[in-house]
Amino acid sequence: EGVLFQPDTVVVGINPLDLATTEFPPKFTNNIFLKSLKLYWITFGTLERKKVALKTYKEIQETYQSGTEKYQKVEEAFTKLKKLAESVGAELVIVVFSQYNPANPNADYKFQFYHDAVAEIGKKLQIKILDLMSAVANVSDKKTLVLNPTDPHPSELLNEIVGNFLAGSISLAKSFRELTRE
Repeated sequence: EGVLFQPDTVVVGINPLDLATTEFPPKFTNNIFLKSLKLYWITFGTLERKKVALKTYKEIQETYQSGTEKYQKVEEAFTKLKKLAESVGAELVIVVFSQYNPANPNADYKFQFYHDAVAEIGKKLQIKILDLMSAVANVSDKKTLVLNPTDPHPSELLNEIVGNFLAGSISLAKSFRELTRE
């Protein structure tokens, strides 16, 4: 409904958090006095963030574990996306983003299982998967890839790397092949 153009390629970017179905917001105090104390944030705030991070990690592990109900939902979501793209004659391309810990992006990477699961689903459903891990493999300081120590969103450098990677991976000739479409 409302489609005004017919693309050759539909590109969807995902990260480990996108298809995890449960979120765990931190439970901080509403007490204005306690919230103003640095001691509160250093002690309880830090512990609460760690607890949330662990719950989220376990949720992501379960989501991308083959055979689980959550994994089947991921497959269903990919299938729906593929059918939608195909309904307008387009190819679906899924771009797989990494999820670095913004506070310590150079630590051992914990989400390789997610990359492997998405690649497996892509192979099974015949969906083109572009994994950005190879595009950032030569970046020695992963701090340059995250926005700041509290925000895992991509930095300007990572956006540039992604743009160059996509430009090289998705054929421009394919995008323009149907300029003479009748």
